[in-house]
Amino acid sequence: MSTLPLPDAKQVRAALAAIAGRTVVVLGAAKSGCGAARLLSQRGANVVVFDDKPVAGLAQSVALLHGIAVIGGGIDGARLLAADLIVVSPGVPLARPEIASARQRGVLAIGEIDVALSQLALPLVAITGTNGKSTTTTMVGALLQAAGAQPFVGGNLGQPLSDAVGSDWRSLVVELSSYQLELASLLAPRVAIITNLTPDHLDRYPDAAAYYQAKRNVYRQLPVDGAVVARVDELRAGLLEPPVGQRWLTFGRDIDGEGARISDGAIEVVFGNARHHFAIDNPRVRGEHNRENLAAAILAALAFGCSADDVRRGIAQYSGIAHRLEEVGSVNGVLYVNDSKGTNVDAVVKALQAFDRPVLLIAGGRDKGTGYAPLVPVCRERVRVLLTIGEAAPLIERELGPAVGELVHAETLQQAVCEAAQRARPGDVVLLSPACASFDQFANFEERGRVFATLVRDLAGAGQ
Repeated sequence: MSTLPLPDAKQVRAALAAIAGRTVVVLGAAKSGCGAARLLSQRGANVVVFDDKPVAGLAQSVALLHGIAVIGGGIDGARLLAADLIVVSPGVPLARPEIASARQRGVLAIGEIDVALSQLALPLVAITGTNGKSTTTTMVGALLQAAGAQPFVGGNLGQPLSDAVGSDWRSLVVELSSYQLELASLLAPRVAIITNLTPDHLDRYPDAAAYYQAKRNVYRQLPVDGAVVARVDELRAGLLEPPVGQRWLTFGRDIDGEGARISDGAIEVVFGNARHHFAIDNPRVRGEHNRENLAAAILAALAFGCSADDVRRGIAQYSGIAHRLEEVGSVNGVLYVNDSKGTNVDAVVKALQAFDRPVLLIAGGRDKGTGYAPLVPVCRERVRVLLTIGEAAPLIERELGPAVGELVHAETLQQAVCEAAQRARPGDVVLLSPACASFDQFANFEERGRVFATLVRDLAGAGQ
């Protein structure tokens, strides 16, 4: 993580207000980079986009950008130094020498979130955390939709925030990764949510403390009438630093004061002078972690201004999220579950705890530097077969192999699904929950999840 502080919000606003005719370099040609490039080009900037991929692999981005220059094969450091503004996509580390050098020489670097927020004046719920942020984001979106707030739901999840500009949304529900929060100078949410914090992305951050600091940026500029929703465990562990005067609402099984107390079948909320009871009767809210996500969403919706009845309607209407404990099929009495968003160890622990029957776990991909030892107890208890894939397979096998009944080195996802189908028994669960990034074999976790679902459909069609 860069040691440079967040850019000054006034400087960012001034630069974006005077962007016409200025030279902007966008780093990264994925969704957020393309969104920022389009908005800035529409406002008269001279935009060029750089990406590490060869230009032959950027055809989709070139088509989306309608004439904006897209250059593959890496970053031109000289172009950065000559730029008036740099927009850095989340997947591009600020510590890269070309970026660090340009920033140290005074070139302003911002993120797509600030490009979008400079053109949006809507009440915002911002959600971050290590795990559960996508699920919580979709839950908040469902609750606000039930209240008639017409929310745009996106950010790190689905559509980039840039896509909200120029449309008839009345509110914003935005998932934010730590990478996005490194440069989110204009972020001033009405409600901020921190779902939970555990070490992650240690392939990019020097230590967990630096990662947590990026997460704390979500509430750095909370308005005086705003609220922060956080798990009580993080506060008690000192992972969060509540500034004096901010309103903090906690959730968990053991809370004091305002907040949401979770039980197996309900969530009891104290909010202001009112008490509310919310039954957890939606079957898509599976497992303790999803009860926590729902508790956070309920508190955020109430703090946003939704009524308790709005919240109850939203809970009933919640339809779940793709790639997170998503049931994609049942073949010969075996349930196949896509948890491709389970890209870290804590997420996989929670996924395994959601099932009370034997699991065949498919794990692996690109290692994130955190180790796999925390999975040992739950694997010993619940995993009958461990199937490993991708670059991290040897590491996973070394740490988890002794804790499972059978270990299969599958290498590819296709091979893992075939091997699992041969070993699974009626009543088992085949769970893709990788504990790793996808970038060794897939473009992103969505592609990995879609491939898994296709493989399961092929199994069903073949009558396996």
